[in-house]
Amino acid sequence: MHCLEIWNDPDWPDNAQGNPAAVQMWTRWLDAGYRITAIGGSDFHFLAGEVAGYPGERPGRPTTYVYAQELSSKAILEALRGGHAYVSMGPQVNLMASCAGKIGTIGTDFGAVQGKLDFKISIAGAPVGACAKLIRNGVDLGLFPLQEGQSTFELAEVISDQPTWYRLDVEDSAGEMLLVTNPVYTGPRPLTGSETFVDLMFG
Repeated sequence: MHCLEIWNDPDWPDNAQGNPAAVQMWTRWLDAGYRITAIGGSDFHFLAGEVAGYPGERPGRPTTYVYAQELSSKAILEALRGGHAYVSMGPQVNLMASCAGKIGTIGTDFGAVQGKLDFKISIAGAPVGACAKLIRNGVDLGLFPLQEGQSTFELAEVISDQPTWYRLDVEDSAGEMLLVTNPVYTGPRPLTGSETFVDLMFG
């Protein structure tokens, strides 16, 4: 499996529980050593007013942004396989990471390097009260309040010799998801176990 949709139309009632559950499931897969690219997307089945209590579907809620080398189907699919993508409800992110002279971005696998991993992150278009958090192997490393317009912050991490992944999430003031990146990886690539699909779904 190359990709997993972790985020779908947040206006659809079932997705209030379904989207966070999908992100949690994907996080468990990352912890188990599976490097599956997270994507998101909107559906378009109903216009406003066709389903009672539902505002109708709007393309681009959310949107998957892909770092591709060129505007072609081949390049986009190659970038998705490499995890060079993030999912957003509006904010946009520029994430750069560097270690031992190597520079990478979302999806980069630094391998078994040593030293400090330096992050420089810039986020634009976040609403008032939004916060970013950098996550390492499922654990929050800290919250970074975001300003209107553009916010930039830096963070340095001492690299472990264990398989490690880092992901950036952005939430609004109510804790609702606004943006999720695919990870940056360091350390040896882990050997995945023999978990079944059901094991990985429900932990």
